[in-house]
Amino acid sequence: MMDADLLCDRVAFISDGNLVALDTPKRLKEKNSNHQVTIDYMIQEQRHSTTIEIHELKTGIPFIYDEIISIHSKEPTLEDIFIQYTGRELS
Repeated sequence: MMDADLLCDRVAFISDGNLVALDTPKRLKEKNSNHQVTIDYMIQEQRHSTTIEIHELKTGIPFIYDEIISIHSKEPTLEDIFIQYTGRELS
């Protein structure tokens, strides 16, 4: 699935002979996103991690921190989406 994500303009998922999804990898991930980010940060020399809704970032990071270490979206992978649409894992 990683190759499909990197190389394909569009992907299709077929389950039991039916086309269940057809779109670009980016749009499939956006449609199936939970719209959350995980923020790793330091406060008083201790490392913390929290997950928040993306909309909470509109007014800035909603908690006290000394340093932001990383921010990562929690978007699904194509494999996650395949499992969601087909009910099957890749073998």
